[in-house]
Amino acid sequence: MSESKGILDKIENMDVRIIYILVIICIAIPIIRPMGLPIPISESTISAYDFINKLPEGSVVLVGFETGAAGWPELGPQLNIFMQHIFDRNLKPIIVSGNVDGAQLAEMYTIPKMIKPGKVYGKDWVNLGYIAGGESGIAAFASRITSVTPRDYFGTPVEDLEMMKNVTSAADFKLAIVCSWGTPGHADYLRQYTTKFGVPLIVGAQTTTVPAIVPFYQSKQVVGYTNGLRGAGEYEILTHHPGYAVASLDAASSYHLVVFVLIVIGNLAIVAKRFVKKKEGT
Repeated sequence: MSESKGILDKIENMDVRIIYILVIICIAIPIIRPMGLPIPISESTISAYDFINKLPEGSVVLVGFETGAAGWPELGPQLNIFMQHIFDRNLKPIIVSGNVDGAQLAEMYTIPKMIKPGKVYGKDWVNLGYIAGGESGIAAFASRITSVTPRDYFGTPVEDLEMMKNVTSAADFKLAIVCSWGTPGHADYLRQYTTKFGVPLIVGAQTTTVPAIVPFYQSKQVVGYTNGLRGAGEYEILTHHPGYAVASLDAASSYHLVVFVLIVIGNLAIVAKRFVKKKEGT
């Protein structure tokens, strides 16, 4: 009995550093090597994936990098996997941003990772940079692109870009995707692109903004949306490109599993210890 009691005492009074080490290991392994633990895929994510998958090759897709550095950890993985899927499907993305650093983030963290060999700037994708003026700027851009962005992010005249020869307004977009942490956001894109020009819209959402997007999805005004980092992970699984989001979800799942197991072991130890004491008393 004393030996069992000693083991139970050790479990009950486990050095907290052991717990920290277990947690660090269980978080680090999936980040270094994503495992792709099974997760259910949301209907809204599947809808977004299916819509992009059905677009004809060569379709022009507007991608709004409506985020800054602070929103990148949640929105960046969504933008990255959307862009990867777009390139995989041989679609032609136009990058814009109503946030001053959105277009720069695209060039720093998305294009270098997601661009496929053989893709040529100006022919297969363009970055038109910053659109000033909030919704008013978006409205003007949607009506006539060169009225707001006569030059691209790099200073090249838009009329000199091969891809833009036959793209003059939002009427030429087959799809708009917006990942936003504020304004401009999905509501601005809905009013200026979807309502006025009939452009289908997909939203990459921060988790806190999803309740505001669901009604538009249910009414079919938004064709699909991804929900935060989890949505990005779901999309990575659908496209068979497990990356940062899947690794993050694996790490969170592993961490929760370790905590759950430790809670169960701790409670079993307490119950067993009480049983031992009761038996010794008799």
